[in-house]
Amino acid sequence: MKKAKKTGKGKIALQLRPAATAAAAAAGFAAGAAGGYILFWLPAAAVICGLAGAAAAPFITAAELGRRREKLMLLQFRDFLGSLCNSFSAGRNLTGALEDSYRELSFTYGPGASFVREVRRINDGLGNGFTAEELLNECAGRCGSDAVESFAETFGICIRTGGDMKKAAADCRDVLCAKIDTEMEIRVCVASNRTELNILSAMPFAVALMLRLMGGGAVCADTPLNTAVRAGALALFAAAYVTGAKITDIKV
Repeated sequence: MKKAKKTGKGKIALQLRPAATAAAAAAGFAAGAAGGYILFWLPAAAVICGLAGAAAAPFITAAELGRRREKLMLLQFRDFLGSLCNSFSAGRNLTGALEDSYRELSFTYGPGASFVREVRRINDGLGNGFTAEELLNECAGRCGSDAVESFAETFGICIRTGGDMKKAAADCRDVLCAKIDTEMEIRVCVASNRTELNILSAMPFAVALMLRLMGGGAVCADTPLNTAVRAGALALFAAAYVTGAKITDIKV
């Protein structure tokens, strides 16, 4: 995966590496071709549906990985803020607090975790003479998260005006914890609905395959009218799935 970028409304989209893009496209082509052949029983339809699946799969994969990355990064960022608060309470300055945070996050998530690498970049930048404010702003730009961006702006104001950095970190942590807890509760509530959506989306293909194998007579006849009806039904299935996915993807 390459650099993350913000696409609006706090969402993170990832740019897949060529190998990951090719793998996602291959999986999308296979799934689309299988679905198209089940519905239409025509090689040409299978190829068309497969190409559509190959075109959409990398974007779907990048969006899903972006959601997972954002969730994990928010958890790491929350622990980062907690570590900063503890270090400030112990009388450490900003540089020492950032060093303590890196050690704690590295021990918890590993040095290769996404936000842990960002903290290491900040520490390296401070050692090379860059200011904490510009390093935090660069970190917020790379992360593509509204929470990190808001913290960077607030913390930058505290640094320039000599404000209470401990209170700023604690307030940001409290707000972020409340947001994460709310999102977790919502995810638990809609998890069954998302499972039902996936099952219902697969049912038409299962029914079509069953009718085809059992000999559905006029229903499975490859007439122009039946082909047009199936194409319209396929478009409705896709639209319904996209709509259902958006409804169940609730953001706080």
